[in-house]
Amino acid sequence: MSTSPQFSKNDTNIIKGLGILMIMFHNYFHIIPPIPGENEFSFSPQSFDRFTYLLFSYPYDFIRYIFSYFGHYGVQLFVFISSYGLYLSYKEKDIRFLAFLKKRILKIYPALVIVALLLLVFITLYYLEFPETKIFYSILLKLTLIFNFIPNEALAVSGPLWFFALIAQLYIIFPLLVSVTKKYGENMMLAIALTFIIITMFLNPVLLRHHLSLYYTFVGQLPVFCLGIYFAARPLIKISDGIILVALLVFAIGNVNEYVWHFSFVAFTIFMLAVFIMLIPFLQRFKKLNAFLVFTGSFSLFLFAVHGMARFPFTEIAKKYADPVITSLISIVFIAGSYLFAWFVRIIEARVQKFIGSHSI
Repeated sequence: MSTSPQFSKNDTNIIKGLGILMIMFHNYFHIIPPIPGENEFSFSPQSFDRFTYLLFSYPYDFIRYIFSYFGHYGVQLFVFISSYGLYLSYKEKDIRFLAFLKKRILKIYPALVIVALLLLVFITLYYLEFPETKIFYSILLKLTLIFNFIPNEALAVSGPLWFFALIAQLYIIFPLLVSVTKKYGENMMLAIALTFIIITMFLNPVLLRHHLSLYYTFVGQLPVFCLGIYFAARPLIKISDGIILVALLVFAIGNVNEYVWHFSFVAFTIFMLAVFIMLIPFLQRFKKLNAFLVFTGSFSLFLFAVHGMARFPFTEIAKKYADPVITSLISIVFIAGSYLFAWFVRIIEARVQKFIGSHSI
């Protein structure tokens, strides 16, 4: 049995910190050949076959293949912690929908606008001409926060920005989920999670033929979001050994079976939650590492926003040399560069937020 009191703010930042590092390494490694693929927005048994083939054929490059194939699950850590932290913040409060939504959107939207403008500048400088209409259109669509429902647009131009649309949509539905939890109990979150897993299981194959995945949207990510509310609504975080074992088995089988794969996102989150119950007290012994992860978690929105654009020059160099050691060393430089870029965006965003606050928008 894994048991813990509710996570503190520092604990949730550690989880977000580890999550964003997984995501950044994944988004760097997974576009450098040879590419194992991943089962993130759609399922392919060939992805796991290729992952295992590359892992056993080139074991010295295992770090790249592990992050490339598994790193995207950092998104689930983010989704879980987002709802978990929100519920703890609002469980004793009455939520006024418009005020809540305004507050949450204003936390993420300025960073999105800044990065969209920087994308236009970056592309213009790189190609020495203004972006073609299709790219300009895709960047503008990012600002709608519904572009993840448009075929071929979720990952266009800068893939990681899809998360901004996702989290905004989850913010919209959060007050309803809180109301349901308070009225009917936290077990309703498990029922809703199961319902949406089944909906996604049947609809996603159809939508994929039209270049759209429900996993780009709140529909596919809602089960993990509900899981965060479920655990936040309970007095203690308790996961039995049996549940941990089942979660691990479901996650493992989900790599080779499409039907089980739809349950693997929740299974991964439950298993990692049990890991964090043991890991966080251990990490707290290492003050510098703990402080770094807490800072990274508190800084994660900006890292999420910029790293898709920041990776470009580094991945081009890695592709040119095609050497495991060089590729891994460049990944560290990429991460460091992303922190600097995110710090720059954060400074601009702070001034924008100050302007918004002073004008009572």
